[in-house]
Amino acid sequence: MDSQNKKNTLPNDHPNSNQPAFEMNSATLKDYKRVILEYDGDIRVKLIFKRRDALKFTCEWLLQEGLNQLQQIAEKKGIKKDFDRVAAFKTKSRNYLVDYYLTMPHKSLAFIKDGTVLVPFFKRKPALLINIDNDETQNKDQDFGVPKASLKDFEIITLLGKGGFSKVYLGNNL
Repeated sequence: MDSQNKKNTLPNDHPNSNQPAFEMNSATLKDYKRVILEYDGDIRVKLIFKRRDALKFTCEWLLQEGLNQLQQIAEKKGIKKDFDRVAAFKTKSRNYLVDYYLTMPHKSLAFIKDGTVLVPFFKRKPALLINIDNDETQNKDQDFGVPKASLKDFEIITLLGKGGFSKVYLGNNL
């Protein structure tokens, strides 16, 4: 079969639209953007929307629609995942500018390139509080009930600078 004549058909239950199935040949394929969402390599969802509609769709819509589709696939496959901890999506290729834009709920999806692969960015786990009733757990350098931040609480992105006594990093709070 000639690859130029090959057509991609979207099913009636296409995740982005209630419209009937339509065909995309190589001429109309360029009119659409595809965003691929992956969760731990077990679940993969492809969201497709028209390029001209990219200004209508926002990062908030992408998060909600993406999580809904991922949850539906997980339920069908019988896979249990913690979707409540997903705060946003980030690029699998670690494109930090796009990752930053994805944290802005009202930002349109015009900045996303066709075929971009996104993975979940998780909320930080709740910190454990110190037992103030037990004298052995009290630390004079630590305020009661307020955990100290450590490097384990951050995803290190890059080293910004180095000084005589310290290093400064750019990072995301987990």
